[in-house]
Amino acid sequence: MDAAGGRAQIGGGEQAIRVLGGAKTAEALGGYADHRSRRQFVRLREIADVRDGIAEIRGIARLNGGSATAFGCSKPEAPRTSVRQRLFQVELDKILVENPALHLQVIFTTVEHTIATYHSSLEALVEGSILAVIVVWFFLRSWRREP
Repeated sequence: MDAAGGRAQIGGGEQAIRVLGGAKTAEALGGYADHRSRRQFVRLREIADVRDGIAEIRGIARLNGGSATAFGCSKPEAPRTSVRQRLFQVELDKILVENPALHLQVIFTTVEHTIATYHSSLEALVEGSILAVIVVWFFLRSWRREP
C-alpha cells in the first residue's frame, strides 16, 4: 500500500518519506532495490535502517492533567453535520462496543456553531422578508383618496 514512511533530515530541513508499493513488513520493505545505474542496484536495507517501531513523540495531548490521545476528523467534500453524525453515531459506537474500557470525550467541535449559524441565517432571512414586505406595502400604498 502507499503509506507514510517517516521523515528524514536533508540539507538542514525535514523531508517526508512516502512508501510506494506493497510491502507487508519492514523486512520486505528493506529488500526493495533502488537502481543506481543500469548495472548497479542497492537494496534499501543497505543504505538505511529499515525497522518497524514506534515513532518519536512530536506532540503531546493532555486532558484534565493526564495523558490523552487526540485526533481530528474531517471530510472536506462532506457537510460537517453528516460527518459528525456518521462518526459519533456509527463509528465511535463500534469502537466503544469493541473496547468497553475505553473512554471517549469530545473536546472541541465546530458542528454546533455551524448548526447555530445556519438557524440564525434562516431567522434573518425570514425577518428580512417580512420587513421587506412591510416596507414595500407601506410606501406603495396610496394614502390619498382619488376623486
